[in-house]
Amino acid sequence: ISVNSNSSKTYRLPSFNEKYWYDSKEKRNLGDVNLLPESGFNQEIGLIVKKQFKHNFHTNFTFNLYHNLVDNWVLWNPLNGYKVENLSQVLAKGMETSLQLGYHNKKICTQATFNYAYTHSSLQKAYNAYVKENINKQLPYVPQHTMNLSYFIKYKKWSWNTQGYAQTQSR
Repeated sequence: ISVNSNSSKTYRLPSFNEKYWYDSKEKRNLGDVNLLPESGFNQEIGLIVKKQFKHNFHTNFTFNLYHNLVDNWVLWNPLNGYKVENLSQVLAKGMETSLQLGYHNKKICTQATFNYAYTHSSLQKAYNAYVKENINKQLPYVPQHTMNLSYFIKYKKWSWNTQGYAQTQSR
């Protein structure tokens, strides 16, 4: 069993696309050369539990909580024709968990992994009056629930894997 934590100050310059994207189909500029850089403070704490059982079985469980407060969040806003803009302040908080079960011996190796994440990303402060109605609501393009299930099996030199993915958004 182990516990991990992280605290960091972040700073991100807008990308070339965010500043200069031009939509040739619609003949309009979607980028913004005046975008401000994102800056923020991030915190995370987590738990990791690993267990090796008899007969080559093993498990790995992780659980993380996070809290990110970002000023000048860059968003391609669907309410503004997908034009890029800065949001004054965004709070992204949530949890992530993962469970991994596995078995291996000389001939066979198999592993199943389940991941789940809950994310609440919401506008906290707004630059523009038309955006104020979205304060404390989930941001577009940020899924609130994300799940993933994968399975892997290897027998001698043959292997097979599969993966399923689901996400939901509250908008």
